[in-house]
Formats: sequence, structure tokens, C-alpha cells
Amino acid sequence: MGFEKHGTITRAAVMMLDFPGLISFEQAIARQSTRFPYAPGYLSFREAPATMAALRRVTVCRKPHATHIDWLPPTDSYAAVF
Repeated sequence: MGFEKHGTITRAAVMMLDFPGLISFEQAIARQSTRFPYAPGYLSFREAPATMAALRRVTVCRKPHATHIDWLPPTDSYAAVF
């Protein structure tokens, strides 16, 4: 998750990992116009559309068995494992 051009472009990346080996077998990136202004406490409205777009680009047929989203305070971003 990140922003470009002074926050007007949102980008998100998704990585699919095999379990238990945690070997990456697919990844996807999405870039799109930012649709929601920065508002503390409402970050999912700003960040989720790009994340969902990246998820839609995943072509693997297997459904995820686990979902993990982690906010990373020092960088004001989050990591997600599906």
C-alpha cells in the first residue's frame, strides 16, 4: 500500500503464499486514482479499493485459507497475507 503524486494515486500489492512453506506463488499490483481523502480512522475507505483491485488481479484458482492484515505504524501502511 502506498501513494504517488501527492496522494492522488493509490497503489496496492497482494502476494499469495503457499502454507506451510510460505512460498510465494502469485503476486499482483494495482494502481488507481485515490477516491477518498485522508481522514484518521477511515483509512480503509481510502486504501481498500486499490487492495480489492489487486486481489481481483490474482488468477489462482485456490481460495485463501487465511487472511491477515497488519498495519505498519512507522510507515503508515499495512501488510496483508491472503
